[in-house]
Amino acid sequence: MKKFFLGVVVGILICVLVGFGFYKRFSSIQDESIKETIENSTYNFPQLEEKPFNKDSLFMFSYVEQDSMNNFDKTKKILVVNFWATWCKPCIEEMPYLDSLSSFYKNNDVIQFVCLSNETRDKVSNFVSKNSYSLPFAYYDMKQSLPKEFMIESLPTTILFNLATNKFYKHEGSLNWNSQGAKEFINKQLIN
Repeated sequence: MKKFFLGVVVGILICVLVGFGFYKRFSSIQDESIKETIENSTYNFPQLEEKPFNKDSLFMFSYVEQDSMNNFDKTKKILVVNFWATWCKPCIEEMPYLDSLSSFYKNNDVIQFVCLSNETRDKVSNFVSKNSYSLPFAYYDMKQSLPKEFMIESLPTTILFNLATNKFYKHEGSLNWNSQGAKEFINKQLIN
């Protein structure tokens, strides 16, 4: 009977070790795949489809450091809104690129950047306190429904709103937002 239990314990340990090995191998491959995808977007900024929207359909959110609900600043020409989550690896991998892009445009008073999460204020605040990003972080109430045209199907998703033309551009997935292609795209929107 002791040999049987010993055999079962050894079998379980072998299964756990083999499973952990597979997990480590494939999760590191996935991490490298995310980084490779982001780096490749440096050279191949995607063509984003232009879609119309109504400024009144912009939704409310709360900055992490404030208690009150906010509207997007409709006096800005460009809004860059990134939907993300603290548990989303591609979101976290993309964050430094968004932060660099935000810093690049920090003296341009016609662009507003916001990173929005539907997680709790405490969870987002905890993430912000552990990282040194200059991006403004906010959260939105999941009870508040997003307009149909802005529905988020995957994370990260970034939507660039051009308030001057009432057009928006949506990208799902990680991207190097600090690439020359991204800057050219945003500069083109600033001219329109």
